[in-house]
Amino acid sequence: MTDEQLDKVLAKIPTDKVYEDLFQPGLKKAGEALANVFDFGNLIMLPIKLVNEKSRIYLSHNLKKYEEKLSKIDDKELCAVSHQIGLPIIDKLLVVNQEELADAFINLLTKASTNKTQHLVHPAFLNILNNLSQDEAILLLAVKEYKRIPFIDIYIEKTTFLYPKPAHYDTSSPKSKAQLEEGVKYTEGIKNVFLKAAYNLTAIEKTMKLYFPENIDLYIENLERSGIISFERELFYEDDDKKYNDLINTHYKDIIEEYKTTLVENANASGNTTVKLDIRKCYIQFTDFGKAFINAVIKNVE
Repeated sequence: MTDEQLDKVLAKIPTDKVYEDLFQPGLKKAGEALANVFDFGNLIMLPIKLVNEKSRIYLSHNLKKYEEKLSKIDDKELCAVSHQIGLPIIDKLLVVNQEELADAFINLLTKASTNKTQHLVHPAFLNILNNLSQDEAILLLAVKEYKRIPFIDIYIEKTTFLYPKPAHYDTSSPKSKAQLEEGVKYTEGIKNVFLKAAYNLTAIEKTMKLYFPENIDLYIENLERSGIISFERELFYEDDDKKYNDLINTHYKDIIEEYKTTLVENANASGNTTVKLDIRKCYIQFTDFGKAFINAVIKNVE
């Protein structure tokens, strides 16, 4: 659209009325904090977008929530929101009607509106937010105070013995050359295979009300790819023993029992092959970047 065409379109839109309807007297603090952002030169396309009734409703609703958050902040602490943060958030609040995601954007906008919290805001957080689903926002809201999230991985360890075990193999007595060769042959004939049967089992999909719990693996991997979380698979905290017990004996008991029945018992009956479950205790932790994201986007201004 050329400048001339844009001028003709804007001339037909009651711009003053649009802004008057948007910034009612009850949105005083929001209007002040966003004064620079809502400059006509910065949001020249906003009046066009606000002609759409749904967009106007969404933005009005979200600005009211923004005002509610600002009402808890002392007037002396309020500051102007930078264009770099404010422009993309306002554009997003025109279309977001999912409460959890809208809250995340509004939280970030609120943090950008106060002198005490402005330093928490980083432009990279906007890219993260734009790639979060509603369920992922629900998840982060639920675990925002967690130090870590315990989970388990389930491995199937299959051992095949190509040769029978020599009778003298475990004895401590001196062995002849032939016995030693027999023992070496037996050892070299042992083949171990580890199969990763299930992983990242947090029970989040069972304990939280998600819209699409079947996508939990995708959600966790997206949070890891975004740099918010990382996996610790070598260590675990004994303080989390109860949570691990719940994962093993309650939340994933059925799948563990199925593995034992269909894989372990059947395979072990063959004689030259043994199969056992290896359940590993692990945990998810927030990265430093993730903690900063939680503080800026997920947690409310205190």
